[in-house]
Amino acid sequence: MLLWREIMWKSLKDKLTDTCFDLIKSYYDNQVADIKLIFILIESYLAIDFPHKMFIWLNDEEITVLNEKLYENYFEKPFLQNTEEFYRSKAIFDLENISVIEYLEKFTPYINKDMELIYSYLPSSTQKQLIKLIYEIFLKDHLDIIQNHIDKLIHEENIQDLDMIYKIVKQIPIIKNQIIEIIENYFYQTGIKTIEYLRETANNDLNVYIETIFDIRKKFLILIQQASNDEQSFTTALNKFCSQFIYYNRMTYIANDIKQSLDLLVKYFDTILIKGNKSIEKINLEKFNQIMIFLNYIEDENFLENFYKEILRKLLFDQLTISNNNKESIVSLESDSEDILRFYKNLWDKYEISSKTISQKKTMNEISIMAIKIWQKYVFHRLNKQIIKACLDLIKCERNNEVINTHLIGRVIQSYVTLGFGEDTKTNTNNNNDNNNRMTSPALTIYKDYFEIEFLKDTEEFYRLESVTFLVNNSVTEYLKKVAQRLDEEVHRTQSYLHSSTLQILIENLEEILIHDQIQLIYAEAKILLHSESHQDLALLFRLVNRIPNVTIELNKIVENHIYNMGINTIEHVSETAINDPRVYIETIIDIHKKFLKLIQNAFNNEKSFTTALDTACSKFINNNTITQTAGITTKSSELLARYCDVLLRRGNKTVEETDLEEKFNEIMVVLNYIEDKDHFLKLYQKLLSKRLLHQLIILNEYEGLIISKLKQIYTYEYTTTVERMYQDIIISKTLMSEYEKFCKNPHLTDLVNFSAIILNSKSWPFLIPSNLILPIELKSTFNSFIDFYTDLHHRRKLTWVHQHSKGELQTFFTSQKYTLQVSIYQMVILLLFNKTLNWKVKQIQDETQIKSELLRQILSGLLKSKILICKEISEDEYLNDSDIKENYSIRLATDFISFYFKPEVCLIKKCIDILIEKEYLKRDSNENDVLHYLN
Repeated sequence: MLLWREIMWKSLKDKLTDTCFDLIKSYYDNQVADIKLIFILIESYLAIDFPHKMFIWLNDEEITVLNEKLYENYFEKPFLQNTEEFYRSKAIFDLENISVIEYLEKFTPYINKDMELIYSYLPSSTQKQLIKLIYEIFLKDHLDIIQNHIDKLIHEENIQDLDMIYKIVKQIPIIKNQIIEIIENYFYQTGIKTIEYLRETANNDLNVYIETIFDIRKKFLILIQQASNDEQSFTTALNKFCSQFIYYNRMTYIANDIKQSLDLLVKYFDTILIKGNKSIEKINLEKFNQIMIFLNYIEDENFLENFYKEILRKLLFDQLTISNNNKESIVSLESDSEDILRFYKNLWDKYEISSKTISQKKTMNEISIMAIKIWQKYVFHRLNKQIIKACLDLIKCERNNEVINTHLIGRVIQSYVTLGFGEDTKTNTNNNNDNNNRMTSPALTIYKDYFEIEFLKDTEEFYRLESVTFLVNNSVTEYLKKVAQRLDEEVHRTQSYLHSSTLQILIENLEEILIHDQIQLIYAEAKILLHSESHQDLALLFRLVNRIPNVTIELNKIVENHIYNMGINTIEHVSETAINDPRVYIETIIDIHKKFLKLIQNAFNNEKSFTTALDTACSKFINNNTITQTAGITTKSSELLARYCDVLLRRGNKTVEETDLEEKFNEIMVVLNYIEDKDHFLKLYQKLLSKRLLHQLIILNEYEGLIISKLKQIYTYEYTTTVERMYQDIIISKTLMSEYEKFCKNPHLTDLVNFSAIILNSKSWPFLIPSNLILPIELKSTFNSFIDFYTDLHHRRKLTWVHQHSKGELQTFFTSQKYTLQVSIYQMVILLLFNKTLNWKVKQIQDETQIKSELLRQILSGLLKSKILICKEISEDEYLNDSDIKENYSIRLATDFISFYFKPEVCLIKKCIDILIEKEYLKRDSNENDVLHYLN
């Protein structure tokens, strides 16, 4: 970079600078110029510019390189000089050949063109200097010419050109200030000339003088708003002019009194308010606003106070009284209610107009109080009773569905509230003279003492009479609808034209009259509506009763008793069937709960106290009803609920679709929450679950897991863990048996039979300790192989066979046709004995198997009844009891038991097949209808 600077740049710098300026000149002349080359040149200047002195070696000589500020010295300064020369010649040429306004119109394109160049290619350090230079050349250097032209435009009132000039020059303070001075001087000179021109007329007609001042200000205000967009500095100039002009003009000069304008203002005001003058009826807010603006320019506070007092006295006193034999008397009112209120409203409207100026002065508190006191003395205290009666009569008419002018009442209420300002200020001024803010917080003493008390009294009388009359001719339900309607009407009435502070006490009074005083009738109606299941009407009744504290307590009891009685009666109606059918019993309870839950939601908005009433009632009739009393045990509901769960979850249940099961589980949890003896339910559920799991009767593992997860929400971890472990044991056992099947492929293992085991945790499963049993030799190899397999996996665990829950299959080889018998493990052990010999004494069977005598007799009794075994000491026609079997009886195997044991009719076989197909144990072949397939 240093070499470039010393060798290349120094030899080319002058030529580069000249070329660059030629391009810029072409650009300003709107010729085609590649401005990007300028940008490249500037970048190179900045790149080889160094902030301090440096040393380099060139041809073995040390060369000192000084910081020469290359960009500033070789581009920026020459650029600004050339630009200044260009624009100065341009400005002089334009001012000689075009008008000032055209000259200024061309200024904006110049600025825009330079801005494009500045922001695209020039550094920020150059931007400020260039913009300042352009403003000085075009505007500041020719300020006299521009000022003269602005002065001309102001006199011509050329607002459009003034607006354009202002937008251009407003960013230059010196020019902006010059314009303000010109405008201010123009205002003053024009005002002086206008007054001079109208002096003779104004002397004879003071209205001309005051209204001319209004017109002058209005005219100049419009000029400022349109020419400067209401710029604050120009508005200030107008205010300054007005303040001077009011005190110093031709009229004040001739009168030799700078307060002449103030005296004329008083006379002007007095003239338009003289009694009998037509202008009284035409007083409007615009005129008072103009006067207020005039007064804003007056600094004499004493004058202002005296002026307001006199005007208010004349306005209020003269308008509100009439002369009769030199005595003052209030206007006589013998018209109807609306006419009375309309008269009062008109007076109040005039009072408000006269008070508009007062509210705009911060120091006028005393005058404001005086105005209110004048009104109270000459109007309020004389008309109050008539006005209140007229208001109440109109409100009564509206309550009787007549159309009234509510605006009239609203204006009366507004006046009563406003009168509270004076009362509030009077009571607080002596306590704190500095507390002027009290004027902004109206006291409601006048409104409440004179109107609200009478209004509430009249309202109470009206509604007491109406409620008694209405109930004589209508039902209580219709009465409640009427009450709701009336409450809404009164809320709307208060919001429309009364003061908001009345609403609360009004509604409380109405609730006491219309609801609380009729509460016994309402309670009686609630019972009727509950029996008729009129949810909509009950909802209305509840909304009304709920408005009054503590009244819903009795309604809660009514609802609770109704639900309880309905529950008791419904269960009693199905008791004969339900006592042995868990489905009927539990689904009846669920239906009752659903029905009344819907009632609580629809009629009582799911309010907590009514939800509690539902829970209390359900808990009562579920735990103590006809069925529990008939069964003689309080846990009957727990038992039936557990059995209902078993019905739903047991395989073969087709009455419940799979998609409904989760909903059923939720319903079960609802009923379970009401069961008092939940521990008993869980024990029964655990017992029935064990049977489903052991006998593979579950529908789907997911459903068992789902209901267990829901039980966790009710029971503690300790309780549900037991049930969950039972379920997990079945899943783990399936994996274990898969491993055992692999183990059995060992060639050293012989004499094995098809075998499947379920490993159960003894702490989780509800089984008694099994009795001893000697296994037959046919099973020993298989059992021993599984014990070896399991102990290898779990060295510290001990297996105990639960024979009472074991079962198997035996195949007959001694019959002409082979049969497969499904038997318990005890039956299997006994039947396998007959492979040794065909006849056994009962005592021998016991000794051989070690089955307890009582259990053995039960098993033999079953085999004898099924004709698989035969005992010659027992007659076939004799009814067999377990105790009938003696130790010395001889038992033998029947060889033809199938012939008399299984002889069904064809119709019965078809019926059984249909049942098995329905329960998804079998299915018909799609091609051959007579072929059946067994489903795993």
